[in-house]
Amino acid sequence: MLIDGEKWACEACVRGHRVTTCKHHDRPLIRINRKGRPFATCPICSRTPCASPDAHNKLKREAAEAAAALGGSSSAAASDKVRHLHLNHLYPT
Repeated sequence: MLIDGEKWACEACVRGHRVTTCKHHDRPLIRINRKGRPFATCPICSRTPCASPDAHNKLKREAAEAAAALGGSSSAAASDKVRHLHLNHLYPT
């Protein structure tokens, strides 16, 4: 059964592979995880999946920009230099 957008089922239905048809409101329910490999854990809120990914991505971008301003060079510029050096090594002119 769906409760607040999350799938829940009783233990007997979980063991019997009847999660989608469970209608037992009188038994203790277990939250059913999503299928497949879980998402990466958010480094800011330590949750999987992140509760507010857009806000946390903005925080990470602002922190990276602040670090780049203090450090003198941005990580994007540094990665471009490394990429350029690797290409020159592979294809000398």
